[in-house]
Amino acid sequence: MRQRLAQSPEGEVDGAFAGKLAEHKARLLSAMDDDFNAPGAIGVLFDLSRQVNSLLGIGQPNRGTLEEIDKLYSVLAGDILGILPLSAGAPQAQVEAKPFIDLLLQVRQELRAARQWDLADRIRQGLAALNVAVKDTPQGPRWKVKG
Repeated sequence: MRQRLAQSPEGEVDGAFAGKLAEHKARLLSAMDDDFNAPGAIGVLFDLSRQVNSLLGIGQPNRGTLEEIDKLYSVLAGDILGILPLSAGAPQAQVEAKPFIDLLLQVRQELRAARQWDLADRIRQGLAALNVAVKDTPQGPRWKVKG
């Protein structure tokens, strides 16, 4: 998304998509207010990423819309959850992602043990959307970056 931001045409925030951003923010805050429901909050981030990927797949959104998306990710994933590296495009950020992916997989294991299959699947699908392949083994989940 940040790569597309650098090349995006000028423009104001798309009103319809701004509504979707506000909805995701409200859902994440609601999850956090619900006894710090981190798995639910992370699920909201995955839903947001799916919406953003769909938007990016259908064309070139304008700068205003992409800046609002970037701000929302910074607040939700960065300020609130603390899982967004400061410079997501830097090679060092890829190395720093490992503990967060491991944490997500640990939460996924706990969800599976609690038979909360939908949330566990959301984490796996969200990681797949980010090109992280997860393989379940008898020793626990293993992951690698695809491509």
